[in-house]
Amino acid sequence: MKEYGVAFHCHHVELVEVVTRFSKRVAYIKIGKPRREHPLRLRLFRMIPDNRLPVAVRRALIPARTAWAKLKLLDDDYDAKRKPLNDDYDAKRKPLNDDYWAKRKPLNDDYGAKRKLLDDDYWAKRKPLNDDYDAKRKLLDDDYDAKHKLLEEAIQTAMPKLEKLHAELCPDCPWDGKTIFARSN
Repeated sequence: MKEYGVAFHCHHVELVEVVTRFSKRVAYIKIGKPRREHPLRLRLFRMIPDNRLPVAVRRALIPARTAWAKLKLLDDDYDAKRKPLNDDYDAKRKPLNDDYWAKRKPLNDDYGAKRKLLDDDYWAKRKPLNDDYDAKRKLLDDDYDAKHKLLEEAIQTAMPKLEKLHAELCPDCPWDGKTIFARSN
């Protein structure tokens, strides 16, 4: 199965999306979504064959297809750049968390009033760390998102054709234009 491309039902409220990590999404569905949703989500989440995509989307995929390896490198680079941020954030947060939980444990008897003061102190201390992390992450996210914009625009323009293709390739799909969970499944 290809990892990158255009897919139906990556998320339950989207008909068509660019997918950059098919196997990771499948793994997430299996561990992060309610068990009762697994069969439907896994049945409907599928990559659209490139040769079945509308011409405009295929054209937008050409540079992406030639750059999938670069996109993988971009994804890996993005993850590598985020890893030190995440690790640094987690490392800086750990003493705060450890101190917080150590102080919180004996407060169970007098839980409400004392915990509010402690929570306020914790979140006040954590706010500059969160703000710094969010600002650094935003730069990475903005760069990453810009690289997908043309393909997303082509998909939106071709949506009527993609809806027809969806009806052909997924005849038993419960999609109602808004969600796959529209009727009891």
